Amino acid sequence: MFKESNKDIILALAAFFQFVVLMLQQLLLGLELVSYESFRYISISLSAIPMIPAFIVIIQRRMVFLLLTYLLALFIIIITLAFSPSNEQYISSEVFYLLAINIPAFLCLASIKDLSVITIVIHYLSLIIVLIGVIYFVFMWSG
Repeated sequence: MFKESNKDIILALAAFFQFVVLMLQQLLLGLELVSYESFRYISISLSAIPMIPAFIVIIQRRMVFLLLTYLLALFIIIITLAFSPSNEQYISSEVFYLLAINIPAFLCLASIKDLSVITIVIHYLSLIIVLIGVIYFVFMWSG
């Protein structure tokens, strides 16, 4: 489905794209264009866009690692709930971020074969973040 040369780029982009989404969130919240609750769903959707093709690559490259990682995470959650049921409200509030954002980002980085791709992707994403920051500064400065 994807060229082998592009798979590492897809994985690195998916792992670090969340920082661009967070900066965009700061811009839109700072300018009071959206509320925090409404942008939460938008940010989850935006973060999922590069993660979907990345998950396909992870499944192709490291299916066993993916399964073991999720099984270990679920095992730890179940053990924690069994021995500390009072932590249920804290775990339930953060389990989505663990299973849908943090673990996939970890799996993306763990599945990259050519680590030099990470530097390139981070460079381009940092340029986007700087651009968003400059836009934020201009709007905040101009009122």
